[in-house]
Amino acid sequence: MKLESQSLGRFPRRDDGSVNWKGVPQGSVLESEDVGREEIERALARWMPDSDPLGLIWGSLAVPSVTVERVRMLGVLSDILETFPDFWMYAADVRVMVESSFAGNLTVARVR
Repeated sequence: MKLESQSLGRFPRRDDGSVNWKGVPQGSVLESEDVGREEIERALARWMPDSDPLGLIWGSLAVPSVTVERVRMLGVLSDILETFPDFWMYAADVRVMVESSFAGNLTVARVR
C-alpha cells in the first residue's frame, strides 16, 4: 500500500480506477501517447534513466504490487503488455509515474 500511496494515490481517479488526467495540475503530465513496448522503453529512458528498482502497480487490486529491477522489467515488458496492459510504474527517486491503460494510452506524469 505504501507504493500506491506515494504514487497512484496522489492523483484523482475515475470510477474504474484509472487516473483522471483532466483533474491533474497543469504541468504534471510530461507526455501522453499510444502505448507499446518501444514507447514505454523510451519513457523509461527519458524520465527514469537511472531509477532502480521500479514499482509496478497492476490495474487489478487482486494482483499485489511489486518492486522490480529495471533490467528485469525491460526483459518482461512485452509479456506484461500482452497479459496485463493496464498498469502503473513508479520511480520513487525521481517521483515519476507511467500509466499504461487498457485503452492503449501511455501517460507519464510527475508525482507532486
